[in-house]
Amino acid sequence: GAWAVLDRFAPELMVVNTTNLDICHSDFSQYIGFLHKADYGVGWLWNQIQSHPVLKDDTIMICIPEHGRNLDSNNLTDGNGLRAYDHTGDANSRRLFSLIVGPPDKVVQGQSLGTQFNPVGESIDIVPTIAHILGFLDEVPGYLLPGRALEEA
Repeated sequence: GAWAVLDRFAPELMVVNTTNLDICHSDFSQYIGFLHKADYGVGWLWNQIQSHPVLKDDTIMICIPEHGRNLDSNNLTDGNGLRAYDHTGDANSRRLFSLIVGPPDKVVQGQSLGTQFNPVGESIDIVPTIAHILGFLDEVPGYLLPGRALEEA
């Protein structure tokens, strides 16, 4: 898994893609269960990184979904009576959460930004933000990245 690669190779950059999480279109209860497992896995991985002598002070972890959810549910209900949600392009489906953790010289510590009514950014802002954190945003022509770097990250 991800930890085996990090522990053995201490790569400069690694992307971990969680699969089969996006099932809330029809089974919101199972989706919530998958989110709990993913949340546990992220915490476990970060704790492992913090106990590694090479990675602990030199690793930035960014966790984001690929999209948000529509504000209103669709017409499907799962076995527990929970309504299902899609991501068809309304404004809420472009808003998403993110977790950005890392060393204090690279990532703002202990900060929580944005609310449901005051979002900090949208999905198009993620790539420019990553480029900013990693220090190469100025090298990318602006027309290639339509979003903006979230300087607060």
